[in-house]
Amino acid sequence: MKKNPTFRLVALGFVAAVIIMVLGANIYAYTNNPEFCGGCHAMTEHYKTWQSATHKSVACAECHLPHDNPASYLGAKIYTGVVDSNAQVVRNYPLAEDIKLTEKGRDYLQNNCLRCHDAAVANIMNDDTDCLSCHRSLVHEI
Repeated sequence: MKKNPTFRLVALGFVAAVIIMVLGANIYAYTNNPEFCGGCHAMTEHYKTWQSATHKSVACAECHLPHDNPASYLGAKIYTGVVDSNAQVVRNYPLAEDIKLTEKGRDYLQNNCLRCHDAAVANIMNDDTDCLSCHRSLVHEI
């Protein structure tokens, strides 16, 4: 009986794909955990204030990543993860009080506030209203 190298290659590719998907799903779930975010030195104080906030049941990614589509969410998650991991590895992270939202980060927060609270604020919102202007310390009191 003759061995089929194509079958072996396809089977090996299938096994590799399954392993990559299982690892990817586990990494994705693990990094969506607020305890993971709070594990970084620079985020310790932010994590502590989140634990006592009214939004403590809301994971970090629910506010700090875009939710307009899965591709932008995953792209932002990967980008943020690479930047934050690099800062952790080379010990180039800012002090907690020096962490500032980027303009993109402010947009994520604004959009996510409205995603959850749109019905409650529909009558008071206009194009210039910024949720953070009144609610800056709602979650993180730093």
